[in-house]
Amino acid sequence: MNGRLKVSDFNIKSKDFLKLDKAFRRKHDEYMGVDSYDNTMGIYTREQQIERYAKELSFWKTEMKSISDDTTKKNINKKHFIETMETGILGKMMMTFDDEMEDLIHQKCKEIMNA
Repeated sequence: MNGRLKVSDFNIKSKDFLKLDKAFRRKHDEYMGVDSYDNTMGIYTREQQIERYAKELSFWKTEMKSISDDTTKKNINKKHFIETMETGILGKMMMTFDDEMEDLIHQKCKEIMNA
């Protein structure tokens, strides 16, 4: 998860953000096998970067699919939270990788989601 985003980035009430952040971090950390609060830097191969980003994207895309279309405040906040997280990842990819690498990440994401 992008630890740099703040509650003000989400346009959600603070108490709602904290509930969503806690719930999604727990699920995210379990899925990714990492502690999202760990800011340790690492060196990754090209293949590891593709896997990491593809898995990250697949997590948020899967979470979005799992939310019903109800227009309750809770669902709207969840969707907004997920969209903000996914947009943050896509923005980071755009700033970090070339088009070829981005394409490889998206292809790997599709593979993960279809598995």
